[in-house]
Amino acid sequence: MSEQAESGARTIEIEFPYTSATGHAVGVFLTAFRDEKKILGLKCPQCGRVVVPAQDYCELCAADMSQWVEVGQEGTVVTWTVVRRDHVLYPHPAPFAYAMVRLDGADTCLLHTVLARDYDAIQPGARVRAVWKDERTGHIRDLDHFAPIEEQPS
Repeated sequence: MSEQAESGARTIEIEFPYTSATGHAVGVFLTAFRDEKKILGLKCPQCGRVVVPAQDYCELCAADMSQWVEVGQEGTVVTWTVVRRDHVLYPHPAPFAYAMVRLDGADTCLLHTVLARDYDAIQPGARVRAVWKDERTGHIRDLDHFAPIEEQPS
């Protein structure tokens, strides 16, 4: 536990580290990250929605899902927020953005980070592409971040 003064207010930060089993759907999802740099979703047999990140059942119609589909490495920013202050628990040094990204071929959004040169250019509808770590371990952060497509060399 640590204490820090901020703007005259006192705050206390408490961490609760824990280990948990991923379950089947998330396990397959993260294994594809690690082994193939692929993003997989599950398709609902009743309503046809493709859910990313994968889960075992459809939130809309409660159907069990087992049909794996690969979705795109690119997607569209739906909403975002820019983080401008560093914190030891953040995945990147500030500034960076947390964004809800609807990947091509998916009907739901994946929450992840976006690194950009110009954070004012991140708007709804901005196109981004996955940037992978060289060494992957089967973790959501194996996908290091998304980057705006117009900022990437062609």
